[in-house]
Parts: sequence; C-alpha cells; structure tokens
Amino acid sequence: MAEPMLIGAVAAQDSTVAAAVVLETLRRGVEDVVAHSMGIELTWSSTASTVRDDLDHPSAPMGADGVDPDFVATRWSEGPPEAGAFSARSTVMQAAVREDFRRYDPRMEAAWVACTFPTTVAWSATPVGGMIVTLTMQRWAMYGGGARLDWAVGALERWVHDASEALGATAGFITAATHPVRLAESPWECANRLSPSRRDVANQVWGFGWSTLLGPRQLEAVGGPGAVEGLAEVSLPLRDGGTWIRLPYEDPADVTDRDLDALQRRLAPALP
Repeated sequence: MAEPMLIGAVAAQDSTVAAAVVLETLRRGVEDVVAHSMGIELTWSSTASTVRDDLDHPSAPMGADGVDPDFVATRWSEGPPEAGAFSARSTVMQAAVREDFRRYDPRMEAAWVACTFPTTVAWSATPVGGMIVTLTMQRWAMYGGGARLDWAVGALERWVHDASEALGATAGFITAATHPVRLAESPWECANRLSPSRRDVANQVWGFGWSTLLGPRQLEAVGGPGAVEGLAEVSLPLRDGGTWIRLPYEDPADVTDRDLDALQRRLAPALP
C-alpha cells in the first residue's frame, strides 16, 4: 500500500566506496534527518544481509534491536554486502500489533534509512541495480502531521547532497510523493514498472522531483543547465560534473502535478 512520504535518495551505478562509508551515510540519515523530523515515539531496528546468506549462512541473524551500526558492520564483514537498513516503527502502533496482529497498519512503518548494493547476475558482465541509498519518512508521523515540509527539508537536502558526494552518485532526488513503504524503487520506476535490474543511473535519470540530481551524462543528454532554465534552478554543482537542480519552491509539498509534468518533459531525453 502506498502512503504519503517525504523521500530522499541517491544512486550510483557501481559500488566504488567502502561499505563503512555507506554505513556512515545511513547512520547520519538517522541522526541528522529522521531524529530531527519525526514527531512520534519510534522503535528502531537494524537489518543487514550479505550475498552469501542464503547459501553459506542460512541461519545467520539478519536483524538487531535499535540503531546498531556495529551489528551491520559485523554482518557485512562476513561476506560481500547485499543490503542494510535502519527502520523505525511507531512505538504505539507496534505495541498494539503485538497484542493483536490484525491491527497491523502499514503506516506504522514510520521511517526507513536503507541501502542496496549492486547485484551480480549471470546474464550481465557487470553488477546490476546500482548502489542505492534511500531515506523515507511517512508524513503523518512528522511534526505537524507533515502538512508543511519546508521546516524539515533542509536537513534532508544536506544529507542527500553529502551522500551524493560520498558515494559518487550520478542520480538522485527529493520528493513528496505517495510511495509504497520500504521500497527502494523510485516513484518513476514504480509508475512505469521499470525493473531495478535494468537501471542505468550512470546515463539515465533514476527519479525526479522537487530536487533532482543530474549526472554529467544526464545533464548532457537534456542539453545542459540551460535546458531547465525558467523551470528549475541549480542548487548545487558537484565536483564530478553533476548538478542538483531544484524546483522554485521552499516546500516540496507545494510542487504540483503540472510542475512534475513540465520537469518530466525537460528530462525526457535522459529518462529510461
């Protein structure tokens, strides 16, 4: 079930940084963004997996209580990392579900700071799927019920900018959108039923919204920074030639479907 979310995410085609850098990015997302934004009591848990889990470690523990970077680091040291997450549930709603599982409501999954690493598959000479780092927050659980987001988005924007530099990302976005809980696909992928295994974030736009990261090849494909002039403004040039652009609103919740349609048309040459 899709829920109204505030989402920030970045993607790189290859995993060229140490797992410790990825883990630190997730930890900062929890401390700098989620802790700053959520207005309800949260119960956190940590999960981590490696590509060897199914075959070599069928009974390895996949999760731990709380935000536990040491647990994630230890799990990732046991084999090539596959995925990891710090996830937060509404404490009140979780207690209700423990009393009666029929009370489960997907809105209890209040926040999710997660990553997936590129996957090795038989049909491709290079890993597929990309290095994906995502932070999602259910708007209902944010201060003020998420009715306004201008007070919160600064922390998220700083985090995605830092994450894009740290991971060498060539695609990314911040958006206020309805999106399935705990799903690493971008809203664009969901809407168009695009397979994550076919991602090409080095050359194509992965997702877009209030703020959008265009890597050097995407920027070239759409005609350079001038192609979005009058529609979006450059918010941060990156040292590798990529650029974050932003629609002219202080609040992502103010972006309209018409704005997104216009942005989609400008980005069409770089969209999959």
